[in-house]
Amino acid sequence: MSTNPDFSRVLVVRHPSEDGEFLEFKVSDVSPLPAITATFTALTATGRFASEQWFPDGTSARLRFTAENWTRIVGTGSYLYEGSTVVLTLIYDRMWPTEPSGADLAYFSQGGGIGQPTSPNRQEEREPVRSQGSGFILPSRRVVATNYHVIEGAERVEVLAHESDDWVPVTVGPMDRANDLALLTLPDDFEIDVDAVSYGVWTGQEVTLGAEVHVIGYPMSDVFGSSVRFTSGTISALVGLNDDPRLLQFTAPIQPGNSGGPLVDTRGRVMGVVVSTVNSGLFLEETGIVPQNANFAVKIDYLMLLAGNHFRALPVPSMEDLLPHEVAARFGAWVVQIRATR
Repeated sequence: MSTNPDFSRVLVVRHPSEDGEFLEFKVSDVSPLPAITATFTALTATGRFASEQWFPDGTSARLRFTAENWTRIVGTGSYLYEGSTVVLTLIYDRMWPTEPSGADLAYFSQGGGIGQPTSPNRQEEREPVRSQGSGFILPSRRVVATNYHVIEGAERVEVLAHESDDWVPVTVGPMDRANDLALLTLPDDFEIDVDAVSYGVWTGQEVTLGAEVHVIGYPMSDVFGSSVRFTSGTISALVGLNDDPRLLQFTAPIQPGNSGGPLVDTRGRVMGVVVSTVNSGLFLEETGIVPQNANFAVKIDYLMLLAGNHFRALPVPSMEDLLPHEVAARFGAWVVQIRATR
């Protein structure tokens, strides 16, 4: 699953150690015996990807890839095979489309892709613009996860913890602009409730269609107030618009300000980061139809790759479902409100 929005669904993989041998690689491979399947996610450096590869014999490998240009990514790594370590190098050549789009050129060009957002020049007398969103503290208790678009271009970012009256300044850390994710580093003296029960995760390969889910966050806080909001629904699709494999679609109602909050299941596991809803006005204008309850979250897999060791303190998954009010109570201490000043 490529993070570049226009990266081909069908590539050809050339193995340098076996000259002339080509394997077909499909991002969405539904053949009975796929030659190779892989999941890609962008890292915090421009044009760099992490990838997990799966092979027909059941082995897997984790590799790091670098985009040489918009048509080729090259990865190296090692994996265990029958007790021995095998060094693997793969070159992925893009076969379609034949011409780069604007998104391709912007993402793979020097200095493009993922990086620190830049703020436009503003006149000093201009009033600061503030926007708000949601986020949640990761199990390490040192960083907050949210959407990149929540803090994009911000000169100052603050978080307001559950049942607190004080906004706490945070530092913008690693970002994955391609997957709309960002980490915010909490100050050393920030403390979460010591009795807060940590949560598990439910990865994209495990999520089931129709599963009951909940959204927790701070939507429209300028209207609703600063209290946390809780809504429920189901997983309505395991992909996003145009079958985007990075996303989950769900029916729990969301509003502006829910962005960056967690999508959780009935066992207290985070499965995604709430990111967007369908633009109903645009759909109505183009199709004459108003879509309902079409909301999306970035799968937790992408956040785990970005956050790394901040997920190291995961508890043993619960085998029992929690009632909605129990899920809300468990996550209360972990969800925060975010304020970005531009």
